[in-house]
Amino acid sequence: MQIVRITNVAGWYFERVVFPAQTILFCTPPEAVLEVYTGSHATCLLADSVPCSQLEIREVVSSLPVAAEQ
Repeated sequence: MQIVRITNVAGWYFERVVFPAQTILFCTPPEAVLEVYTGSHATCLLADSVPCSQLEIREVVSSLPVAAEQ
């Protein structure tokens, strides 16, 4: 299990728990940075930071389930 967060965009916050083999899709401003945290229940360590511009997809594969926002 990992936690992904985007906190570097003023007035905007995104955080999700991601389980093994789970896929998530999200939209962000171009300057956003995705932080990936991993660890145990007691400790959560920053494992990686990835510019969201490097994660951009241009076409959505129809077999990926997309969760509706609530």
